[in-house]
Amino acid sequence: MTIVPLFPTMIFHWDADSFKENKDELLKYCYAERKKDPQGVTLSNSGGWQSSSGHHQESFLYSFLRKQVVDYFISTRLFREEVGVELSNMWININQKRDYNAIHNHPNCNLSGVFWIKTPENSGKLHFVNHNDFTEHTFLKCVQESVIDKYFAYFQFQMDLVPGRIVLFPSHLRHGVQPNQSREDRISISFNIHLTEPE
Repeated sequence: MTIVPLFPTMIFHWDADSFKENKDELLKYCYAERKKDPQGVTLSNSGGWQSSSGHHQESFLYSFLRKQVVDYFISTRLFREEVGVELSNMWININQKRDYNAIHNHPNCNLSGVFWIKTPENSGKLHFVNHNDFTEHTFLKCVQESVIDKYFAYFQFQMDLVPGRIVLFPSHLRHGVQPNQSREDRISISFNIHLTEPE
């Protein structure tokens, strides 16, 4: 039997360099931003606090995250040299007990990501939904589990939340974060990337 995994959806993840040395400063910045704007905004978040996305470009947080992303692209040689990469916006998520982020996607950008800063035990998982779950529903229900596992052809896929880990995925991919069941804050940074094609 030959199976060709045609048109895969690529998800990238890696652990940020020097995260441990900078974790306290990153946490301090997140809490300071919430103190400045306790109301925050409501987008994908159910409960919890989410910052606006337009004013972090001059911050240590932005510089730290941008360097991690650019260094990753350079070290992996993922893109052609002529490709332009812009970390276009980012925002902070602070979720307390039972707070979560509903399933959503990020229009008008190419890649989206999340940078986990604080993830206590039992604080949920990052949750992705197969964009073919409607059109291929019956087929996927009929396929052997061993084939589903081998080719990651799940209806849904979950990833553990690891402090210092950055996860990057196509912006159209529907995703959310499960409720935080711990008594501590779960803190992450969400961000979007615009790519410029080579001429």
